[in-house]
Amino acid sequence: MNQNIALFFQKVATDADLQAKVRAVSDFEGVASLAREEKFSFDVEELEEAACLALSEEQLETIAGGAGGGGDGMPSQDHINKVIEDMLKRVGGYRGGGAGV
Repeated sequence: MNQNIALFFQKVATDADLQAKVRAVSDFEGVASLAREEKFSFDVEELEEAACLALSEEQLETIAGGAGGGGDGMPSQDHINKVIEDMLKRVGGYRGGGAGV
């Protein structure tokens, strides 16, 4: 995983205000935009790659099979939230946060 992505999610895991902002975004571009505001440098493609690495084999099969998508070939909001939550858990310190992330 890109070091900046890991550092960003470590910060998110310990910052309730930033967690709320992450919960409010609707896509990976929104997450990358928030990261830039916090002075972390990575692009959407790097975030998507890190998200794929964070997914379990079962999750990848679900996506490949078309489940979990928004019907347009793009991941659903629920899927994006799950990926973000999984990434937060991987960096430690995250205890969950209600709806979404």
